[in-house]
Amino acid sequence: MFLTKPYRGFSLVEMLVAMFIFTLVIGATSQIFTRAFVGYREQKRLQSDIESAQFALNTMAKELRTASVSNSTLNGNNTSIRFFDYSQKLCFRYTISADAGTLSVRSKPGTTLGNCNGGGYSTSTSIVSHITRGRFYVRRSSNSPRVGKVTISLFVDSGQAAPTHLQTTVSLRDYQISGVQN
Repeated sequence: MFLTKPYRGFSLVEMLVAMFIFTLVIGATSQIFTRAFVGYREQKRLQSDIESAQFALNTMAKELRTASVSNSTLNGNNTSIRFFDYSQKLCFRYTISADAGTLSVRSKPGTTLGNCNGGGYSTSTSIVSHITRGRFYVRRSSNSPRVGKVTISLFVDSGQAAPTHLQTTVSLRDYQISGVQN
């Protein structure tokens, strides 16, 4: 006579409940990883935008130190500054366009500050994106119309409640125009 051992296993209901719980756990885990990855990518984008804006501010500050400002204009959400950099013998035109969300630059060769007015600039190159607003503040000194300080203010969209604010102020060292000899 054969004695067979009854095999104990899971019933169909137990298997369905276990699979349902497993599916919920995997779904919740995948959502957590997806949200973490999206947050990581957004933070990397923000970090890249802020680094680009800081680099642009430093570049503009370096160029402005040895420059004379031709003019600065504010037109709605757009602001621009034109200046002649004596060290590079170039005219620059930087434009902050809040409508397009960019900071862009154009340049052209020149020999004097007067060459910076008018056309002939290179094609506009966007150097920073995700700009919500910005402004160039030019303060002229009392003894010369072309020597003074320039404050550059940028607001970079951080994807949060308030944009990240970056600002720098540059003292113009226009030795040729001001008559100061080094």
